[in-house]
Amino acid sequence: MAIKKIIKENYQEFIASDYAVIDFFGTHCGPCKMLAPIYHELADDLAVVNFGTMCTDEEYDFSKELNIQFVPTVRFYRNGQQVAEFSGYKERKELNKFMAKLLYE
Repeated sequence: MAIKKIIKENYQEFIASDYAVIDFFGTHCGPCKMLAPIYHELADDLAVVNFGTMCTDEEYDFSKELNIQFVPTVRFYRNGQQVAEFSGYKERKELNKFMAKLLYE
């Protein structure tokens, strides 16, 4: 599944979907670069979830409004409400746990 670029103008519409995940990343962030291929695998495996990314360098002011303090930060949304979040690099099995929380709790 394609990963959508999230900016301030499409953020609210994006998170309003049944299931949405956003990876907030920085262009010079090593852990962000390590997480990216795993995040793309998840997007390919889970068509029922909308996956997006927001570059905090490009959306600096808006990411501050969202209280993004560290990158990478991944937030999970269900019907417009944030249900989980983590910061830092995670292995695939840890991401699977977060996805289960999003989909089944």
